[in-house]
Amino acid sequence: MNNFLIEEINRLGAREKKLSDKNVRLMRDIYRERTKCIDDVQQSELIQNILNKVPKLPAFATTLANDLMGDLITTKEVSEHITKDPSIVGIVLKTINSAYYGFQKKISDIHHATVLLGFNQLYQLILAEGVRRTMPDITSFHELHSHCVAMSHISFALSQETGIGKPIQLATIGLMHNLGQIVILLLKKQNPKLLMYIDSLDQAQIGGLLLKSWNLPDVVWKSIEFQFFPEFSSPNNIPGEIRNNVTVLYISNLCYEIYQGKSEKELPTTFLDEYRQLLNLKNYSLIDIANRHVFPSLKKNLKSLPLPIRQLLEKQKIS
Repeated sequence: MNNFLIEEINRLGAREKKLSDKNVRLMRDIYRERTKCIDDVQQSELIQNILNKVPKLPAFATTLANDLMGDLITTKEVSEHITKDPSIVGIVLKTINSAYYGFQKKISDIHHATVLLGFNQLYQLILAEGVRRTMPDITSFHELHSHCVAMSHISFALSQETGIGKPIQLATIGLMHNLGQIVILLLKKQNPKLLMYIDSLDQAQIGGLLLKSWNLPDVVWKSIEFQFFPEFSSPNNIPGEIRNNVTVLYISNLCYEIYQGKSEKELPTTFLDEYRQLLNLKNYSLIDIANRHVFPSLKKNLKSLPLPIRQLLEKQKIS
């Protein structure tokens, strides 16, 4: 009996090692397949032509993003800059008085808007409007924009709550993370005979190329380029300078899906444990992160959030 048990333990140990080695090879193969076409995408004349046709991010948004990403000025100085620029003031007042925010009383001056929203949300409003102007005025792009705005606020909240990354930087990355879909939708519209090829493209790589062409800081477009790596790779395969950003963006997207009613089993969580550990949240489930960390932070500013996000949060049954 003792010999039998020893043989069984050895057999199970050998089987476990074989399965472990197979998992490592499988992950390596997936990683190679997902990354091997990066150079082809960057050099594609078709994609470069489409990128050149996408409207540039307006100057007011590019300047604001670059200033904050590079830590060149303080938030107070940016706020003063906003109040001195009539075009930005007009954008803020027009947007904040639209149905997208749904305030009952009309807001007539930038100082009231600043008090009502706070600087961080004012910045997100201005940048979101800049991004919206790059999109065609059709339903699919409106839905994409709403998703990006929600991700901006969730990423900001998660960064703020965990102390990982810079909240304003994560708000910018969250807002722009899905812009590769703009290029893909335009490619499909202009090249209907190439749908199979277009569907195989990595929207993260294309989004990174678009933002790079807009001369946004490297930390923004590189974080977006690597945004899907957590779905098939450990944190070790992500460059150290953007690892925290990619981690916050990945878990923010999972939180967004939880708010949409999906269960953790439906989501890409193979390496979730490693990424939770980077946020010092290894003892919390994804549901807990979404409901006990991100949701309370968003709820504090619920009245000043855009209407689609308020509606999404108000559906959550969280005590």
